[in-house]
Amino acid sequence: MPVIDTEIWKPNPERPGTVVFDSQRMALEIFTELEKHLEADGRMPDEYFLFDEFDWGRGAPFPRDAEILCNVNYGASEGIYLDITLEYEKDVYEYDSAAGAGGWKKRMVRERFATGKTLGEGICDLDRMYLAASSVTAAFYGSRAAVHERYARVERGDGQRAYPRPDNRSVGAQAIGGCSASPAPDAETDVKETGAKETGAEARDTNKKPSIGERIRAGNEKAQAYMGQKAQAGVQPDMKKTREEK
Repeated sequence: MPVIDTEIWKPNPERPGTVVFDSQRMALEIFTELEKHLEADGRMPDEYFLFDEFDWGRGAPFPRDAEILCNVNYGASEGIYLDITLEYEKDVYEYDSAAGAGGWKKRMVRERFATGKTLGEGICDLDRMYLAASSVTAAFYGSRAAVHERYARVERGDGQRAYPRPDNRSVGAQAIGGCSASPAPDAETDVKETGAKETGAEARDTNKKPSIGERIRAGNEKAQAYMGQKAQAGVQPDMKKTREEK
């Protein structure tokens, strides 16, 4: 999967075969490329995916060395939101009231870059928005980041991420409550492996140790049987001995 590059590099005339940093790409250009990535990946939020034009729409460059952060959460009124923010060092004007003067200082800031939304509020909708967040992170960091996707499968052992299509996720959907009904045509191997794992789990269940609750119930039944035997014999049960036997 190609990684979105936020920087522009040019050939180094002093050292042929090398490149040097030239400039940053425009923020709007980066957003447009991210939009295409989400659409191709099948992770575009179904309600909207909007660019923050107030901070970045007036020809602002994408900040250098910015950390791309994704946050998924329910909205105050409806739906689930994906907020994409940038954390980076920026020149901020600060006024010192004691000195009666101000100046520019380097400060770490966090500013919103884009927002996505789905109107759904179910657990499957929440899961899909987290997958969209994973796709955004992977778009900028690629294989350099430990990005895990529940539906992704590694093929041929080459470390490349394999993205199933939106209508091709029945195996992963079963793990989150059946969000999709149609089986994946290329997921036959995964289905067989899943079935084998379930069979093994069932086999282990037959040999598992009794739970605490089961042991307590067994102890109570044993005590009641002991007291019944003593009552039939006309002997007052020794409760201390009964507790010791238990």
